[in-house]
Amino acid sequence: MENRYLNVKEVAAELNISDTSVYRHLASGKLIGYKVGPRLWRIRMEDVHAFAEAVSMARGVELWEIRQQKVEETRKGEQKR
Repeated sequence: MENRYLNVKEVAAELNISDTSVYRHLASGKLIGYKVGPRLWRIRMEDVHAFAEAVSMARGVELWEIRQQKVEETRKGEQKR
């Protein structure tokens, strides 16, 4: 299976985020890419999918935690009545 490499603009379009966000995620190491010039990056499609999955899972956990917090607040409010 051949790896497909994307540039920053293609990754931004794939993830529906800005080019700047892609650069920020590359700089932080959250998104794996390969620098091929001063500002030229190539990112494997496989790594884009892994990043998107990780972000999705993190958001799911975050939403779950927010829901749990609201449930606890509701329970505390009901106990005060």
